[in-house]
Amino acid sequence: MASITKLMTAMVMLDHISDLDELVEVHESNLRRGTGNFLQGGDVASYRDLLPAMLLPSSNTAAHAIARGVGKKVLLEEQRLA
Repeated sequence: MASITKLMTAMVMLDHISDLDELVEVHESNLRRGTGNFLQGGDVASYRDLLPAMLLPSSNTAAHAIARGVGKKVLLEEQRLA
């Protein structure tokens, strides 16, 4: 189930992020247990770097950081269109 969620997160990210080199800060609130969690609070990474970290070692922290960044963009887009 978590892997499908990560694939959906990747698809939404690719729909809403035009510059994969845009930087995302990993917040303490993004830190999650699980495999592939080499990221620490305060780290800065591009969506391009977070995407394989989320999909290959299945980093929950990378998935949470991506979801937070993309979610903020989606909300701003919807507010602008309203």
